[in-house]
Amino acid sequence: MMELMLTLAVAGVLLGIGVPSFREFQKNGRLTGAANDSLMAVLAARNEALRRQEVVSFCPSADPAATNPTCVTSGATGFISFVDKNTSCQREALEDVVASASVHSLVRWQSNTTCISFGPNGFRNVVAGQPTTSHAIFCDDRGNALLGLGQLIEAAAAYQLATDIWRALNPPHAAIEPLAGLARVALAQGEIAAALAHCEEVLAFLESGGTLDGLSEPLRVMLTCYQVLRAASDPRAADVLETAYTTLQQQAAKITDEVMRRSFLEHVPYHREIVAAWATAQAGDVDRNSGRF
Repeated sequence: MMELMLTLAVAGVLLGIGVPSFREFQKNGRLTGAANDSLMAVLAARNEALRRQEVVSFCPSADPAATNPTCVTSGATGFISFVDKNTSCQREALEDVVASASVHSLVRWQSNTTCISFGPNGFRNVVAGQPTTSHAIFCDDRGNALLGLGQLIEAAAAYQLATDIWRALNPPHAAIEPLAGLARVALAQGEIAAALAHCEEVLAFLESGGTLDGLSEPLRVMLTCYQVLRAASDPRAADVLETAYTTLQQQAAKITDEVMRRSFLEHVPYHREIVAAWATAQAGDVDRNSGRF
């Protein structure tokens, strides 16, 4: 019996070590797979341009596996390479797709351009309005996952690394989500001033004309700033919450199916939190107006 207990204890320790390592392995595998798939699609575009003696372009797509996929500037779930008859870097209905790949839903892709085009000679084809591609970054949600597990130090390190990478590459809006993540960690640690400093960067970006379009979870960013401002007793919290709630309701209104619309509002955690925060704020206004304190 003692030997069995020792064996079970050792097995439990090994399992505790192995499960996190396996999870990291899975996450790293997803990122590597996405990078490799995109590279293969780019190479396919170049090879087909040489073989067909035509312009072939590569672009992100929201529906790479569809019968008639299109190029997008945000919300991509994968990539397509296609014969670009009019060299527009936008796939038209009759242009052949020569390669496609889907990216795991937990992987986010970001580049400084939305198209790579190759001419019949295999060299890059210059397209008006498209900058030269200098980088493509693949990242995942491990910062959010670590925060959800209560591993605040590890989560902060993941968010900080992402922030540093995006700032070095200089796509201004891309650092917004990890900045919001740093604010959530600081708020969870009770460091209100630090959380507020991170949110001030987000708010300054928005006030300068920046947009959250193209981010994976823009409403989560807005919710985070509301929560931080509220914790700091900052009067701007009300405006941020109103913007978040209005944006959420506008998105929900576009969903015609009532069940799916309700699911969108109630089953996405930060959507549910926005609705609850708005209801609480409205109830508070009613109480104040009626003289109840």
